[in-house]
Parts: sequence; structure tokens; C-alpha cells
Amino acid sequence: MAVFKREKLIDISKRSEGGALVKRLESEIKELDREVSVLESELGRQVRENEQLKQELKHSDKGPSSNHNHDAALAESNHEIEKLSSLIDQYELQIKYLQEKEIAGLETVNLSSTSPADHTSDALFEENQQLKREIDLILTQTVDEQDKLIAKLQTELAKVNDKGVSDQGQLIEALSQQIDLQEKELIQAQEREVAFKRDNQDVEASNVEALQVLVEELQGELSELAQTLVVKESALADAKAHIATLNSQLSDERQAHTLEVSSMAASLETQVSKL
Repeated sequence: MAVFKREKLIDISKRSEGGALVKRLESEIKELDREVSVLESELGRQVRENEQLKQELKHSDKGPSSNHNHDAALAESNHEIEKLSSLIDQYELQIKYLQEKEIAGLETVNLSSTSPADHTSDALFEENQQLKREIDLILTQTVDEQDKLIAKLQTELAKVNDKGVSDQGQLIEALSQQIDLQEKELIQAQEREVAFKRDNQDVEASNVEALQVLVEELQGELSELAQTLVVKESALADAKAHIATLNSQLSDERQAHTLEVSSMAASLETQVSKL
């Protein structure tokens, strides 16, 4: 009689649990975490450089070389601001992409319990379904074979009884034992069929439940990342405003310096003419 192993089906279900979609979402979250770290580092460095530029403006010697240095520092600061803006844009695109993947995951969870965990696990799902078909066929064939054998033995027993031959008593007893054994095996095969169907339903329900838990966790992480993005955008806006203020102060300083230099030059010319 054919024998099968339910462990193979359970192993396939475990291999598909979570699916490639969850792995991709986890990878995207890690990537976003790295982007957040880069953004925080860049923003912190920019704030420190802006503060340093502000201090240099306060202690400026008002010489031409000093103005050139401040212009270069300001250009570099503006470049860093543009870089931070680019990082923010990239971060927003990745958040949007991850949210689309999350929606796709939710749609997958809403499929029927016989559907695969996600579209990328079609091969595993098909293997699972093929195994189920093979097992159903084995069980069906086993039951049919047992029914045929029992019917055959019963027919032979009836023939022996009809002949009324006394010396066939031992054969009748053996045939009766075989019939009893085959009936027991038939019952066991039917019980295995019921157990298989029950186990398969439990495995599929477990897969769907596990995927739902993972999606809920990803939703929470997405919410936290979105809040972090809002904070970083606010900090970037403050940094931009601070740079604008520094630009205005630098422009005023340069204008005052130009006027002072012009005044000093005129005074020097007057003194020279008097000599």
C-alpha cells in the first residue's frame, strides 16, 4: 500500500511563509534606515558649518581675502543644502515605493486560503498543490484497491461456502482474517486522508495569519518612518531659513565693508593730496 509523508507539505509551507514580498519590504526598511542616518549626519554637519560661518562673520577682519573665503563657504553651504534636499526627495520616493509594496501585501492577504502567500512564490505554491493532488490520488487509489480486494475475498469466501466442502475450513478462516485486515487498512487510509486535509488547512491558515502579522508590523514601521521624515523635513526647513538669514547678514557685512573701504580710500587720497 502506498505511503506518503505530510512533513514534505509542511516543509513547503514553511519555506513559503512570509514570501519574497516580506523579504523585499524588510530590505526596503533597512535601506530607509540607512538613508535616515545619512540625512541626520549631513544635517548635523551643515548646522555646525553654518554656526562656524556665523562666528567667522562676527570676527571678520573685513579684508578682501576674508570676503572671498566667506563667499566660498557660503557656496559650499548652499551646495550642502541642495544635497540634503536631494536626499529628502529620494527618501520620499522610497517611502512611496514601500507603501505601494505594503498595499500589494495586503491585497495578497485578502486572497482565498488556497492562494499562494505572494506572487513571487507561485512555484512553491504549485509544488504544494501538485503534492496535494498526488496524495489525493494515492489515497483514492488505496481506497479503491482495498474495496476491490475485499470484494474479491468475499467472492472467494462465498464460493467456498457454496461448495460446502468441509476440508476448506482452514482456507475460509484465512480468508476471513485477510478480509478483517483489509477492512482495518481501509479505515486507516480513510483516517489518514481526513488527517491530511485537516493538517493542510491548518498549515494554510497559519501561513495567512503569519503574513498578516508581518504586514501589521510593517505598517507600524512605515508610520514611524513617516513621522521621522516629517521631523527631518522640519529640521531641513529650519536649516534653510538659517542659511537665508546668514546670507542676508553676509550681504549687509559686505556692503558695509565696501563703504568703509571706499571711505578709507577717499580719506587716503585727501591726505596724499595735502602732502
